[in-house]
Amino acid sequence: MAGWAAGWVSIQVAHDAHPKWLLARVSGIAGLVLLTALVVLGLLLAHPRGTALRSLPRATMLRVHVGLATFTFVFITLHVVVLALDQYAGVGWSGVLLPLGAEYRPLPVTLGWLGLYAGLAAGLSARFAGRLGRLWWPLHRTTLVTYAAVWAHGVLAGTDAVALTFWYVGSALLVVSIAVSRYATPHVRSSLGEDRT
Repeated sequence: MAGWAAGWVSIQVAHDAHPKWLLARVSGIAGLVLLTALVVLGLLLAHPRGTALRSLPRATMLRVHVGLATFTFVFITLHVVVLALDQYAGVGWSGVLLPLGAEYRPLPVTLGWLGLYAGLAAGLSARFAGRLGRLWWPLHRTTLVTYAAVWAHGVLAGTDAVALTFWYVGSALLVVSIAVSRYATPHVRSSLGEDRT
């Protein structure tokens, strides 16, 4: 399946009048799909009622979580770099590095910028969790800000937003419903001895 998808994307990119722009679109959509899976798994891992996941080895689930984070980072990096290099896209390095720096839809592109940096903060907080003490957990919870900003970026800046309406609505409902359930449930002490509320 992955080979078929990669082949299809390669053919589309090779025959498109703007191959960089198409690659940026595809990598952005893939990044959002992976980010959604990453956030959903993270919420379920931290959910007080996540008994189904607790029956699986926690180390395995954390490895899956880290793997999703890595692939999300790869696709988002590809998305950002291609947009920065593609003159047709109107984003450029200023749009990638500075808020409101893009020529193309500066506010929606800035939401992507915000999501990128919030995601980096969340990822680095987890990477250095043992060295940050209790500070890592509030920092890691910025993933919800990341998801909201990236989701809004996709809806407002993406040229495929109308075609992907079902995906955008469905993924947002999934993340919001799990987040509400997770944060509405009374807090518990985690295996790390921290309150996770």
